[in-house]
Amino acid sequence: MLLRLSPTLKATLLAAMLTGLCGCSASSPAEPPAESPESETSTPTDAPLPTLTATPSPSPTLTPVPTSTPTLVPLDIPEWGEPLIIEAVCLSATQHFPSEVEAGYELPVIEMLKIVLNGMGIETPENQNDCQAILDVTLHFESLSGQYGSNARVCYNGAQVDGTILLILPAVSPLSIPITRTQYPPDTINENDCDSSPATSPYRVTYRYALLEGLYQIWGLNVFVPALTAEDLEYWFGGSAWAAATIVKLLGREALPITPALIHAYEAHPSEMVFYEALKGVTGQDFGFMSDAEEWREWWYSQQP
Repeated sequence: MLLRLSPTLKATLLAAMLTGLCGCSASSPAEPPAESPESETSTPTDAPLPTLTATPSPSPTLTPVPTSTPTLVPLDIPEWGEPLIIEAVCLSATQHFPSEVEAGYELPVIEMLKIVLNGMGIETPENQNDCQAILDVTLHFESLSGQYGSNARVCYNGAQVDGTILLILPAVSPLSIPITRTQYPPDTINENDCDSSPATSPYRVTYRYALLEGLYQIWGLNVFVPALTAEDLEYWFGGSAWAAATIVKLLGREALPITPALIHAYEAHPSEMVFYEALKGVTGQDFGFMSDAEEWREWWYSQQP
């Protein structure tokens, strides 16, 4: 049985949508955050340090997939003076959930950060003495609900995350990137799919998008390559590869240098529409849904000098 979102609450949710993602530049591939009357409001903790504006770093030397030795991308932050290459980063993450979520529950934020950074050639040591910088992530999650059916049944099938990625290096001002992502409650759901408690909201869907969008603001396109190609990342809805493809599609031709990584993801899962749509959006080509990945690959090679 399908339950439909109450028209009154749907109108309220749509009216509450904001027009900016996180205070980033207009080129940031983001969607507007929203708030729900049933969810508690959470505001990211402001770091008591200067906030710098990040410009996505260029990605001119990407190696076609598979790659054995990734090229480290220098961070060109005007306030830092000379571009810096970071080879080793220590990681920390703090996660805040609504009170209904079981104490001690955590999402694999550190694990995802390691996969992305290691995939770019950046080490993530455990010992801070071995690190050039610290990457600190703070995430505040909240549940979003909708009312469905004639009896206005409340289902917590949406979630939002807000937070900050803080990159700290000695002798330069820290770089602070606000991040956010919203998974809105769907218009209709199956009766058995109603999440009746904030504890079961889809927090897992939101954090990957937020992290990738924030890391993109620091390191540029290179962050999407390991997310699209790592074998131990999920390809299901909301997984890291899915999130990367969704963001890359919005970037369009700007993301053309990472076409080999998109072809890799599409070849591994040709029945997933998200990778096909991303390839179309980035390359401007269309060889058909579930077409042979070799057609995309041959086109890519034909474009090389």
